[in-house]
Amino acid sequence: MGGFAMNCSEPIRRNARILPDAVAIERSDGSTITYAALDRTLDALAHRLREIGLRAGHAVAIVTADGHRYLVTLLALARIGVSGAASNLPPALAEMVLSDQAPGTVNHPRVVQLDALWPAGGLAGDMPPVPMHNDGGAILVLSASSGTTTGAPKVVPVSHDLAARRVALRIMNPPMLAGTRHCCFVSLFAGFGLVAVLRTLWTGFTVIEPNLNAEQLASWLVTSRVSHISISPIGLRKLLNVLPADGVACDVRTIEIGGGVLPMSTYELAQRRLPAMVIATYGSTETGNVATAPFAAVCGRPDAAGYVLPGVTVQVVDADDHPLPAGEEGTLRVRGGGTAAGYRGNDAAAARTFRDGWVYTHDRAILDGDGLLRVTGRIDDVIVVDGVKFNPQALEEALMRLADLREVAVFGAHDAKGLTAICAAIVPNAAIDADEFHARCRERLGAGAPSFIMHMRELPRNAMGKVQRTELARIAGEASRSRRGPPAA
Repeated sequence: MGGFAMNCSEPIRRNARILPDAVAIERSDGSTITYAALDRTLDALAHRLREIGLRAGHAVAIVTADGHRYLVTLLALARIGVSGAASNLPPALAEMVLSDQAPGTVNHPRVVQLDALWPAGGLAGDMPPVPMHNDGGAILVLSASSGTTTGAPKVVPVSHDLAARRVALRIMNPPMLAGTRHCCFVSLFAGFGLVAVLRTLWTGFTVIEPNLNAEQLASWLVTSRVSHISISPIGLRKLLNVLPADGVACDVRTIEIGGGVLPMSTYELAQRRLPAMVIATYGSTETGNVATAPFAAVCGRPDAAGYVLPGVTVQVVDADDHPLPAGEEGTLRVRGGGTAAGYRGNDAAAARTFRDGWVYTHDRAILDGDGLLRVTGRIDDVIVVDGVKFNPQALEEALMRLADLREVAVFGAHDAKGLTAICAAIVPNAAIDADEFHARCRERLGAGAPSFIMHMRELPRNAMGKVQRTELARIAGEASRSRRGPPAA
């Protein structure tokens, strides 16, 4: 796919001309922002960003917990060719930090308070629109990959051209329905969430800010008239857990899943409590969207992530990078118009991931003969005990069926002798008898039963909702040392 040579905020200016009174964003308090008002706000903020010395080619970290403020700031920076990034950008990569946190809480030599820049209204008087910085190769966002295994995020430069190609692919797969009112429960700091929201704004539909009050969610789904939801597997599970057992009659027609393979148990719960078309998607910060399919069409096939998208090439290869036949498991590599080219400031990690025009995802996968991609887990997540390999995702699904659990994560950790042990962290919906549950695990799972199970209130997760297994391994290690013995159930 060729370059778009377009600024990613330009479609909003276009919509401000042709759909000025259409609602672009509906805030969680019910207030609305039209496309015309959003465009004026972007220009007003862009003027002020230029006044404080920001110029094309600079990179800025945006420190805020407000997703709306992050989005508007990122797009205003884009107008003048400045790269934006979430707060986890390494300080050495940022010329400046824009923050709405208390002064003194951000460690950087140049911090500017967002409140001092934020426009109270649109353009003042006859202030002209900001000239659009139309350089497709300019970096829109420095996006951190998940770092769920290593614990250290890697920074992916996403240019305007690359972002445009990713948005275009998402507009078509799945197609957005007329009148879409889109609520994204995934953080906009994550690539999946940002592209999903840009897709809605580019097509002239409405972005609805989520209501995260558990007690109000059921009624809010009705009154907000949300029709399309983007959400992670764990986010969907949490949403479903607070809905009435007999479901909610609302306008939600499609639920788009990103950030992991959807467990069958969660899909079954969704069909009872929030009946809608559930759409599986697979991709990453490095690759963009790779595969998608309605979950109902593939849910009978284990680990189904979706059918490979047009314009995307995938291969499953062995340890020597030789392509494997259909149906065999190996390492997944991807290339196409949505793939990134490297990392910023981490050449060693880039050399492992970006090779010979391919992005090596470090996921284990199977490509079936009909083009269905099945992602069986992270290569580094495989747990090897006494020479036997265990898939943590399969064990997690089994554990979910052994008790009333809200969340579960299976991971490997070293015992006191330095040997790998299968461990699990669970979040029960209600109090359970630990001894009885552990005994049931040993009976049903045999050698795959966790030798150490932690009962937790919540699991550590990143912005995409992915479990941070390195953190769980650290917690398990500390618990093991405090017990002065190997992890044991």
